[in-house]
Amino acid sequence: MLTVSNTPKGDALDKMLKSSNIIDMIELTNTLTTGEVAIRYLEAIARAKGITQGNLSSKLGVCRQTLAKRFHDRSMDIDSYIATAEALDTDPIDVLAKAYDARQALAAKEGE
Repeated sequence: MLTVSNTPKGDALDKMLKSSNIIDMIELTNTLTTGEVAIRYLEAIARAKGITQGNLSSKLGVCRQTLAKRFHDRSMDIDSYIATAEALDTDPIDVLAKAYDARQALAAKEGE
């Protein structure tokens, strides 16, 4: 299993992601980019923490439909990505590193 780091936050992120089967999803959907995987991670973190799209959108100052579109389309600008991660009390760099590592692991697995 991939890990973010040997820090309490990294361990907590790993635990949340394991419970959401995000790695399995990446393996089944090998067309996702690293950025799309990172957005999926954010969505999984919100679910794991029990944060609704309505609550998260309020924290971000956007309507729920805007946030839902960002998650559905797996597309957001860098400022929105960072704000979303911070609203989830998650380090955006850790999430992006996790997404990158997952994509690299999948590429290596496909190359076997």
